[in-house]
Amino acid sequence: MPSLVNTLAKFKEPLPDWLAEGECLNFNRNNFFSARTFFYPGSGDDGHPLRICNPAHVLHAYVYVDSGDFEPINPDYVRHKQPLPDGYKRIHGEPVNEAVLFPAGWVRHGCYPNPTNPFNWYAVYEREKYLDDEHGAKRFAVLFIIRDGFESFDALYCQQDGTRAPFIILIQNYLGVQGTFAQGGELEELARISRQFPKFLLVGGEEIQWNGYYRVRADCDRGGMTRETRCLYV
Repeated sequence: MPSLVNTLAKFKEPLPDWLAEGECLNFNRNNFFSARTFFYPGSGDDGHPLRICNPAHVLHAYVYVDSGDFEPINPDYVRHKQPLPDGYKRIHGEPVNEAVLFPAGWVRHGCYPNPTNPFNWYAVYEREKYLDDEHGAKRFAVLFIIRDGFESFDALYCQQDGTRAPFIILIQNYLGVQGTFAQGGELEELARISRQFPKFLLVGGEEIQWNGYYRVRADCDRGGMTRETRCLYV
């Protein structure tokens, strides 16, 4: 069967204009979410999505969300330990103000814990000059949010403000996490009530894919801290 990279490469996205050379690289919410995004709740610094999606050129904007409840994540951690694949350098980084990231007066569709140390960091990475498109995208951007994953999805994608649904969401269940990202859980319910379903789910775990999603005929891949098998669903 084809690899995940080759499967996703059938859905290539051109490099967004806002990531082109000569453009201002400061965070612009409208620009960032006009592109396809990868939403990863409970991400830590797991680089697996980049290892799959970047060489496939399927998207260029990644949203990493982690509450930091189990391994405290501070701003220095976010600034200096983002999941950078080989052959890339950071060419821009900046903190992002809450008021810029989350819509004013956004409506909560659930009850979420108060963030203890919220922080948002945005970075743009560029491929080294000696590498070409076969290695991966010329540029990509990562938005790292220290906040509850359900709340972040709600605020970013479920406000009926024209923001596109994520192109891919990575779901797996974590021991000790209140709520669930898996089938029948809070994240699927938020997607349902806002009609913001992703094109694909990258699923780590057995029988946790959302309702209506079916396994893509492609090899699975191992990733994450526990090297869990992850498969693609559509």
